[in-house]
Amino acid sequence: MAKARANKPSPFRIYRTHRLAELLDVDPSTIWKWRQNGTLPAPIQIGSVHGWTEDQLEKLFARRRRGAAAR
Repeated sequence: MAKARANKPSPFRIYRTHRLAELLDVDPSTIWKWRQNGTLPAPIQIGSVHGWTEDQLEKLFARRRRGAAAR
């Protein structure tokens, strides 16, 4: 029997601007506005590719969920 794998965020999966915008159902320009105003962390850069790791985004969403639950 195969072991069940926990759904841990991957530090290797990169979400580029357009894919992240698609997942969050916003315009790509909103992603960059959120980056400029500090809502999103700085994207990482690998060569000419800029994006956010799954791990970065999971940590961000977890903090936001904790903040929303505290209200």
